[in-house]
Amino acid sequence: MSKKIIIILILLVLILPITLFSSNGKTSNSSGRITKTYKLKYISPRDVSQILRPYAHRFFYTNSSPYITVVISKNNLKQFEEELRKLDKPKKNILFKVYTIIASKQKTGERIKDPELSPVVKEIKSLFSFKSYKLDGISSIIVKERSNYSKIKLTSSYNLHLIIERAKIEEGEKGKIINFGFYLKGKKRERYGNEDPYETLISSETSVKNNTFFVAGVSSLGKNGNSIILVFKVRIL
Repeated sequence: MSKKIIIILILLVLILPITLFSSNGKTSNSSGRITKTYKLKYISPRDVSQILRPYAHRFFYTNSSPYITVVISKNNLKQFEEELRKLDKPKKNILFKVYTIIASKQKTGERIKDPELSPVVKEIKSLFSFKSYKLDGISSIIVKERSNYSKIKLTSSYNLHLIIERAKIEEGEKGKIINFGFYLKGKKRERYGNEDPYETLISSETSVKNNTFFVAGVSSLGKNGNSIILVFKVRIL
């Protein structure tokens, strides 16, 4: 293939989205597919192409432009645009308040005195058979909705890091729901070579009602029988 033909093909690929948009942003053909261009305000074209990929045949965009061109079946167009409207709106902030509780198999005489945690402690005691519990630390992190990755070093007597991924707000039957994934990582007691010095203690993908507590999980901390219990309170700001 000559250099001239290659250059022409590259120009066609670059010009295609602009050409499609210039014809009122919409074209169609006999195959039942529509080509349409949208100007995005709050979400990147790349994120749209990843999240809404099942609805469309092809996406055209550049990272430096707010426009995205979509080749889509007429049957999928209405649902695609409804989902796009949900995505392309201002992102909200979500406050994650994180409690680390140390659970012991020995009676220590320690108690959790925080009145806000009383219902949670009652639930924890019904779930686990430890002899005593103490509040290890309280940490807070604000996460932008739909952000891919947020990390915080927790206030704790242990070396703990929390990673929160893909926090998303949805409307549930009884109010707003926050969906997110998380990893609680602790420093390894033994490490070999260049391996990651941290190991995952607790991880999950979950849904939490807005402004409510959630017992995220429990993990052993060592040979003394102590465990750490991770508790979230999640609130949309």
